Amino acid sequence: MVLLPVFLASFSIADASGIVPCGNPGQSACNLCDLIIGFHTLVGFLSGLLVTVALAGIFFAGVMYIVSSGDEGMMTSAKNFAKASVIGFAFVMGAWLIVNVTMWALSVRPDLGIKQTNWYTFDCTSK
Repeated sequence: MVLLPVFLASFSIADASGIVPCGNPGQSACNLCDLIIGFHTLVGFLSGLLVTVALAGIFFAGVMYIVSSGDEGMMTSAKNFAKASVIGFAFVMGAWLIVNVTMWALSVRPDLGIKQTNWYTFDCTSK
């Protein structure tokens, strides 16, 4: 699984600011905007991890199908595994869409102190 460490290294979730960019020494006190930023960071990390796991599952099902050498039971297992991976991926991406739309709707309200710079980036500088 060489793909997973490369994937995890691409995320800066463990940088100095942490998941929620507040409350640490030298940082401001936390508010609702910081909570939403932290939740957004966590959802982004988990959805990226899901893509890696789903691709690994589909790859494993493909290898299992090729290795089956005509064994009907193993071919059926490989097909079911691939189908479960795709259905799980679609289900979680649908949930991500609901969460993303909710977070976008929250960022539209100026009284919460959240500034949305584009469809997927939030900013708390307007506190």
